[in-house]
Amino acid sequence: MNLMRSIGFVVPALSLLLGAACSEFSHVDSDSQSQRSFGQPTLAVKLTAVKEVDECSGLARSLLREGSYYVHNDSGDPPRFWRIDLGGNVAGPFELEGAQAFDWEDCSSAEVGGKPYLFFADIGDNLAVRKSVTVHRVEESKDLPDKITRFESFVLEYPDGARDAEAFLVDPRSGDWWVVSKSSKSPSRAYRVRSANQTPGTTIKMEFVAELKSLTALGQPLLLTGGDFSPDGDWVSLRGYFSAHEFPVPESRDWTAGSPQRIAIAIEAQGEAIAYSLDGKWLITASEGVPCAVSKVEISPNRK
Repeated sequence: MNLMRSIGFVVPALSLLLGAACSEFSHVDSDSQSQRSFGQPTLAVKLTAVKEVDECSGLARSLLREGSYYVHNDSGDPPRFWRIDLGGNVAGPFELEGAQAFDWEDCSSAEVGGKPYLFFADIGDNLAVRKSVTVHRVEESKDLPDKITRFESFVLEYPDGARDAEAFLVDPRSGDWWVVSKSSKSPSRAYRVRSANQTPGTTIKMEFVAELKSLTALGQPLLLTGGDFSPDGDWVSLRGYFSAHEFPVPESRDWTAGSPQRIAIAIEAQGEAIAYSLDGKWLITASEGVPCAVSKVEISPNRK
């Protein structure tokens, strides 16, 4: 949900201070064998062709069109999304006809049964009052219709009460879903829905995995606004308003105990979206605002 709209600039200003200090004061340990090199963030494009993308909250790579991405807005928008590329081209909107859109906060893409799918996570809950949250899944095609009638909706419940979340990730290897909470009072919490339990039409209880205690700055938790798995499944990136962190993913697929590396990302008006490119060579970020600004960070191979 749009944090600035509800409480002004106090928290974002504090987040800026924390983000700037994070590299020096955060409790993030580094393992030299799992570190990668990242370039400087650069502006890729401003989406001047579409003013409706004014509160970009989610970003996911296309699995069928290399160089294309899907974006959607924050709360207050219909259940719709757009396809964009870094040349500024925009297609859509594409609307999930009959779906709910309380507070879409993130999206992802992954293959399921050998077919490409898009996931839209209606998981925002600033007041932590929702009894359940929802994930919508739609098969990607090169020519999506304006009105999408074939999609599945999954109802999720937390095992420990309602909470706000803005990061939703799909593991491309295991098919597991991950939801990462957002809180200014306590560490973010990571939850998992194993692929075997992903049944539409039922209420699915999420599994609590771990608190992300490593993601703090000056003793305060980072406010996480988006996340993604790399296409090969070897890495997880989580972003806040002013920085991102990358975790190595072990064979167990539980990345939460790993040592994250801080990544400098573009200074954005209110950055909430992040995704890896299809070739895994770039991190792409996007911000709320008109026109929507999309930036990129180049990823170098592992340092040995």
